[in-house]
Order: sequence, then structure tokens, then C-alpha cells
Amino acid sequence: MQGVLTDRDQFIRSVSERIRAIASRLNSENKASLDFHNSLQRRVTELGAEFGFRGVREYPVWSPGGDVRGLADVAWMAKRRLVAIFEIDSTPKIKSVKKLTVLDAPFRFWIYYGHGHYLSMTRSVDRMGTVEVIRLQNIYF
Repeated sequence: MQGVLTDRDQFIRSVSERIRAIASRLNSENKASLDFHNSLQRRVTELGAEFGFRGVREYPVWSPGGDVRGLADVAWMAKRRLVAIFEIDSTPKIKSVKKLTVLDAPFRFWIYYGHGHYLSMTRSVDRMGTVEVIRLQNIYF
């Protein structure tokens, strides 16, 4: 994990590129929207192992005040420590970005494959700019 933390930008680029490649392959299989989401979730979970982490689906999220709770789509763990957290959405969801911001993780990724405007929503929820948006292009259902 030390290498990941010392070259943060390279890690983010590498994860983003790998996820875009996975999504492109899944998109070519002409899956329905829910099948695409679930397949992408599975593959992102498995991708964690390639970076030396254990992938977990449906990771529990709760904020100290209890105002944000639910399940994040994917988490990558190093032993018992949360390293990266992922939400996957086809529409701009404030709750998804909030879930990412309340967790103590060095890396937070929101994978967005919708067609609605998302930047202003993301910036209003994530004022500190801690969430990396992986924007998937040309995904249509």
C-alpha cells in the first residue's frame, strides 16, 4: 500500500483507466442497465486484487451524526483498513457523493455513466474536492 500512497496521481489514473476499459468491454456486450451496473460492480470488486487489495461489495456507510447511511457499491481493503471506496451511478445522486465524503478513505471514486449534468452537484456536495469522478462516455441503454 505504501507505493499507492506515494504516487497518488498515478494510482488514480491507473484505476480510472482500468475501470474505463472494463466498462467499455461490458458496454459492448449490450447488457441492460441493471446488468451493466451489477457486472461493473463485480469487476471493480475483483480489480482490487490487481492493486493488492481485497474487494468488498456493499460496504456499510454511516456518518457520525447518522444523517448519511447506506451501502457503498465497492470498497477496497488493506487488511482491515479502508483504502478506496466506489459508488456507481447512471444518474447524479447526491446521496452517493455524500456516502463517499463521510468515509475515512484515502481514495474516493464516483463512477458516473449517465447523461445528466453532474459537475455542479458534485462540487456542491464535495466542497473539499476529495471525490474523483470517473466519467464513462458513450454508455447508452
